[in-house]
Amino acid sequence: MKRLIFGMFSILIVLALAMGSAWAQGRITVVPPPPPPPPPKVVVEFPPPIVFASPPAVIVLPETEVYVVPEIDVDLFFYGGWWWRPWRGGWYRSRDYASGWVVYKGVPSWYASVYPRWRDNFRARVWGGHRWDYRLIPHHELRSNWKVWQEKGYWKDQRNWGTQGRHYHGGRDLGQGRMERREQRQDFREGRRQDRMERGEQRQDFREGHRQDRMERHQGDVER
Repeated sequence: MKRLIFGMFSILIVLALAMGSAWAQGRITVVPPPPPPPPPKVVVEFPPPIVFASPPAVIVLPETEVYVVPEIDVDLFFYGGWWWRPWRGGWYRSRDYASGWVVYKGVPSWYASVYPRWRDNFRARVWGGHRWDYRLIPHHELRSNWKVWQEKGYWKDQRNWGTQGRHYHGGRDLGQGRMERREQRQDFREGRRQDRMERGEQRQDFREGHRQDRMERHQGDVER
């Protein structure tokens, strides 16, 4: 057994001497690890261009300040000085109706006011159960006036919608919508009141637990 251990020890010494000699003569080369692979390229796709023979005219959707190009098969909106376009589950916007699209993260807030079936209403010339005498707004008129109209609330006036009578948005009465908003505000206030009550109860429980801990520590000191 001793001879076996002595033999293994001798082999290790010989190997160490050989490696030291190789290092000294420069015969052992340390190869550095390969560089990490480059990160994958992110390819951002943009919607294909829409070809117009002339700058497109728009209409205003009643109950909104949103303009839309009605006589094409894709949705192309104008709002707040930007042209907007949904495509493949995302949103894009540009200062020009035909090019220069950039990615917009999320869904624009104004889109919540757009009735999903507005195109059917446009073809039937009906809005909210009443005749809809919409007006095509030429591109040059839109470009010159949209900001003034927005600042003055021109399209918030029902008389400028080209419709008459009581209105229904998405099959819903506007008066009913106001009632729903009141109920939502009431629910919000009730929720806040409930939160305050729960926080008060939590603080009371905390104080009660803290007081109980002090009493137990005092009782322990008395017993000692």
